[in-house]
Amino acid sequence: MDSFDEEDAASTPPPPSELSTSSASTKYAPSRFPDYEAWTIDKFERFPGFTICHDPSRERTWWWQFGFRMKDNRSQPHKIVWICERCFLRNRLKTTHYVFIASTAGGIVRHLSREHKVVPPSRQRTGPVSGNGGAQRNLLDMLHADPTNPRDQSLLSNLHSLFDPAVNQLLLLDWLTYHNLPFNLVNSERFRRLLLYNNPSLQEEQIPSDRTLVNLLTNEYNRARGPVHVLLQKARSMIHFTFDGWTSRQNASFLGINAHFVDRDWKQWRILLALPALRNRHTGAALADEVADTICAFGLQDRIGYYTLDNATNNDTAMEALAAEFDFDKDERRIRCAPHFLNLAVRAMMYGSKRDNFDELLAHWGDKDFMTEEDEQRQLSDAINELGTDDDFGTPSMEEDLELETAPEQSQDQCQVPEIINAEKVDKYRKFGPFGKLHNIGIALRMNSQLLEDFYEAQRQTAPTEPVLAWVQNVCTRWQSDEAMASRALLKRSAVNRMLSIIEERWVSQGGKEQDRPAILKENLSLEEWKVVATVQKILQPFKVASKQLQGEGISGKRSTSGGFDEYFQVVEMLLDHLELAVQGVIIEENDDHIMEEVHLFDDMDAKTRKLLKTYIKLGWKKLNDYYGKLTSTAYVAAVVFHPCKKWRTLEQLWNQLPSRQTSEWRKTYEGNLTRVWEEKYKDMAHEVACNAVSASESNSALDYIERRLAFSRSLVRPDSQERQSKRRKQSATLPVQDELDQYLSEPPVDNIAYKVDPIAWWRDVGAVRFPRLSYMAVDFLTIASSSAETERDFSSCGRMVTPLRCRLRRHIVAMAQCLRSWSKAGIYRPTLPLGLLEGDNWRQVLQLASRSIDSIDFEAWLVGLCVMGKGRLYIDGKAAVDLWSSHPKKTLQTPMFNQASMELTADLEAIEGQVYEISTLLKNESMSTSLGGPYVGTPCIGGVRIGCCEKIDPAVALNEAVELARSVDVPILIAGLNADYETEAVDRHDLELPPGINNLIQRVTEANPKTIIVNQSGCPVTMPWASQVSTLLQAWFGGQETGTAIADVLFGRYNPSGRLSITFPRRLEDTPFFLNFGKGVRHMYYGEGVFIGHRYYEKLGNYPLFYFGFGLSYTTFEYSNLQIPEVVDLGDDGEQTFNVSVDVTNAGDRDGHEIVQLYISDVECATLRPCKELKGFAKVWVPKGGKVKAEINLNRYAVSYWDEEEEKWLAEKGSFKVVISRSADPKDEVLQSEFKLERDLYWRGV
Repeated sequence: MDSFDEEDAASTPPPPSELSTSSASTKYAPSRFPDYEAWTIDKFERFPGFTICHDPSRERTWWWQFGFRMKDNRSQPHKIVWICERCFLRNRLKTTHYVFIASTAGGIVRHLSREHKVVPPSRQRTGPVSGNGGAQRNLLDMLHADPTNPRDQSLLSNLHSLFDPAVNQLLLLDWLTYHNLPFNLVNSERFRRLLLYNNPSLQEEQIPSDRTLVNLLTNEYNRARGPVHVLLQKARSMIHFTFDGWTSRQNASFLGINAHFVDRDWKQWRILLALPALRNRHTGAALADEVADTICAFGLQDRIGYYTLDNATNNDTAMEALAAEFDFDKDERRIRCAPHFLNLAVRAMMYGSKRDNFDELLAHWGDKDFMTEEDEQRQLSDAINELGTDDDFGTPSMEEDLELETAPEQSQDQCQVPEIINAEKVDKYRKFGPFGKLHNIGIALRMNSQLLEDFYEAQRQTAPTEPVLAWVQNVCTRWQSDEAMASRALLKRSAVNRMLSIIEERWVSQGGKEQDRPAILKENLSLEEWKVVATVQKILQPFKVASKQLQGEGISGKRSTSGGFDEYFQVVEMLLDHLELAVQGVIIEENDDHIMEEVHLFDDMDAKTRKLLKTYIKLGWKKLNDYYGKLTSTAYVAAVVFHPCKKWRTLEQLWNQLPSRQTSEWRKTYEGNLTRVWEEKYKDMAHEVACNAVSASESNSALDYIERRLAFSRSLVRPDSQERQSKRRKQSATLPVQDELDQYLSEPPVDNIAYKVDPIAWWRDVGAVRFPRLSYMAVDFLTIASSSAETERDFSSCGRMVTPLRCRLRRHIVAMAQCLRSWSKAGIYRPTLPLGLLEGDNWRQVLQLASRSIDSIDFEAWLVGLCVMGKGRLYIDGKAAVDLWSSHPKKTLQTPMFNQASMELTADLEAIEGQVYEISTLLKNESMSTSLGGPYVGTPCIGGVRIGCCEKIDPAVALNEAVELARSVDVPILIAGLNADYETEAVDRHDLELPPGINNLIQRVTEANPKTIIVNQSGCPVTMPWASQVSTLLQAWFGGQETGTAIADVLFGRYNPSGRLSITFPRRLEDTPFFLNFGKGVRHMYYGEGVFIGHRYYEKLGNYPLFYFGFGLSYTTFEYSNLQIPEVVDLGDDGEQTFNVSVDVTNAGDRDGHEIVQLYISDVECATLRPCKELKGFAKVWVPKGGKVKAEINLNRYAVSYWDEEEEKWLAEKGSFKVVISRSADPKDEVLQSEFKLERDLYWRGV
């Protein structure tokens, strides 16, 4: 066995990339390379198109010392191949046996092992990893098994069968993509050792390389797109979208496109549809192109719902382009991401207070004689606008516009780009007041380790028993970081003050020169400024709750709120209400017992501080109110109205309580818009019948934080509102009911805690039954996304994948990995092995089949069947139903798959209507015959499986139903015949009968309705005792996928039939020429009918069959005339001369159509026994109605010859021949006749 020494020094690692040709650690880098001088001219002639591309920096895998690195220029793109040096030097003829694509490490390793006994270095290593000294353990050694013992053999076989290398690859890929790990992790020697140690059944060549995983990722992505496409097409609701752009720290730009919808089972989905790379400018047109391509790729042009986007101007342009392309109202379909504009409102409140742009506001706050309300609004707008033009406080970048909760393990590998700090920036932040000072303190602590130690020391001095905490630095584009910074600063307020005192004391002790004064001392907060920070931190608490709530998934879960779109309006109203009260110096806080209490903000504050706070609050209120005015889409209100526990009552409580925003036109406008949408799209739509039972019990609903907060504030403003709302409900209940929408709105809101949390559940359990069409409209609005948080979560995952160490990662690989991760997380994609990958010596797989194929069925009894090539079991909902693992039933002539598979076994399934059943199979490509000569039991076979289900029919009940159905229709169409159980290749039939009961079915249906049409599908003749009783009979044979279309075209007159029977249909088996001869000899066939085969036999005996050869009808009538034929025929000395026969065909009917002109010849003066006539030619001609066409048929020596057994030659015997023009072989269909003479005998050979 060959081996080689390892290098002591590790080689230089390859450049960071997810793609590497290595399949093992660089620790096993080759110590030598093949001799490329061996490639002489004659060698290159054996490998045309090959060139040398030896590159030691890329040949770090151990097997490169045994093979040449060459480039195959014949393929596009060019492939790098490995050519075995030893086989090459031995001039082996079949180059395919020793030339491998370089990325297929497994094939190279197997070749070296089998052909040259060269094993990987890891198998030669010894170490403390395993008990026997090797990293890879052996099952025999580990179990101390005896390979000659049948019992141990069975154990070893079962252990081997429980492991499938292909599934191992899929699970590795799923693990790497889900956790955003590098693909080349599988190249790590330590990781490979771990795999080999934990699974003795695994061989090292079965561990995939990174390239293999990338290729597998492509295959799995393409495979998973199919289920995603099907799921989207079967959605119950419209498909709503969120999309946004993102740029990684390596300047790789992506556009995340997410879909939100409800499927037919009322399950809500949020998935990533695509993550295309953005290679051009991020203009609205460019974004719209990518979104439109994705919509068209999944076929969603007719299912487009609403778009939830942030407020970037390029999104406005994108919506205009999409609206123009897909024809919708851009203003109606545009939903604004709630957390995004909440972020803008809070930033305006915290950083819109730059002193040099609102000193006038602060100096004259509330002085109406000096400043009017219009002037005040103008000043506020100017302050906010200046904030928007600031580079540090402008619209956040696309990846930072939304604050999301990120788990520590999710952010541990994020790399922050250092911020460039200078004196100008520090001074600018200081102008923003106390929050700007806290920001500068954090910057100083981050830039100076001495100051950081002073902060820690100050904490120890002021609170020795409390933990020492780090400073929380804010990010000015994320307001939650400012709130976190303020909370930490307030918690460590004493330490901050003490730190500044320590710094000042040190400066004084060192001379106290002004030029040496530490800059951080300028950030000292006064008592009033600390009060501002504390007050603003309290004001921000409802924003914190609201942002977190609207970033929810919109799916009912453990929380009292789900972030559904129905919560959108209430959240914005609550925050406006909160800021309006705060301006008056009051906020509402909730204690631990969920009791709301008033808190006064301005107690113990001087007038200047109160004015400062009011300015802050007014700036935030102005920004929030501006966006509130932009919420014009009907969808915002519709989501609340279609919440069964809210309806118009909730909106009335919101609008009618605050005079500052009260308007009587709002409800009238929204009601008109809702009615218009209902009447235009949903009122007359077709719908599925719903049969859903109510699953939730009635109970008093519990209020969430938003509702408790609104209820408390409303009680302060309008204590009599409850009475007025009660009267309004009583009045609305008396409105006349016109349709589903009117009826739904006329009913009071539902009082049920389960449905309050999950409104879609009410529409599933109750609404779909009572309001079937309205339920579609309700679900369409309730499933709209409140925010683009899902897209941001995908960007967060993408950021963990695109790290600085993976800078060469291709963007299309990132997109596929993230999509597969999203689909796997949603449960659409599972890392299972498809049938296309069932290959190799041993596999085991569970297939999740169409689990919704048995859904909402009128009947209950089913048969589920399984047949396999190998071993298999079938499970229904996890319970074994069919066992083809331990034994197979005895095979018959009807064994599927050319007698290679097992007989089909079935199991009964009593299906409950509406219930979903999961059908799964366990498969193994091991033949039933076992071999006990080694440690592996069983021999490989070609793996295959057939799974199906059908209705379990009671023949008597089904027959009566068919008869009743025939009576109730004008023209019944009954399709009968044979299938593969009765007629297949390599099997002879024993009779001509249809399956049992079919003749009786046809007889009964025909008696019930004489207009019945019978369509027979068979590949051979069948007896038809009822043929004379049916109005129409169509022989359909076994066609392809368009058989149904062809049958429909003929039956409904779209096509005039012109087919003719290619065989004769006898009336019964006993009439056939082979009845007395077939199967009489052992392995010998006796043709007792002689030359009278087929229709010749029936014509000779005068035994009239059911249908003659060549028979067929048409919807029109054809007439024949003017038969032209030469009187004397001479075939020439070589027999190559031909002659023509022509006849005129006239269409005498009222339909265009084809006619088949059949020409038969009878040898009148033959010296031997010949058939009455034989078909020698035919012509298919198209004849329009009322038209005439000449049909010409060319004849040659074949038309007049027969085989002379004595001469062993073909003989064209001179004499008279009769030409018969006929519509079929039936003598009754003969139309025209004529004769010609052959002048001389002609013997000839050939075919």
